[in-house]
Amino acid sequence: MNKQNGLKTLIEAFDELYLRDNVDLSYPALRELGTFAKTEEINMDEFIIEYERRYGQCKKYEMMLPDAVLSFKLLDSSGLSQNKKQLVLTAAQDRTLIQ
Repeated sequence: MNKQNGLKTLIEAFDELYLRDNVDLSYPALRELGTFAKTEEINMDEFIIEYERRYGQCKKYEMMLPDAVLSFKLLDSSGLSQNKKQLVLTAAQDRTLIQ
């Protein structure tokens, strides 16, 4: 600390350690989101709340997904049948056309 640029050197060392920890922690957050799927034990409201919580962890590490990708990932992990997924996609297109 008493050397020239001592404080700067210390801050850079802490930044390097912190940033490495940040990367190490971001992977499990993204993995938890990617592997989460609705089961019969939880209802759709609970599923969406938990999905949003897990995505919030990703955002904390600046790992955001575009809205379209996030929507498709949510739909894929929702446990809906293929017919119901198609209805959701059709309704979303109709809503987009209306707006």
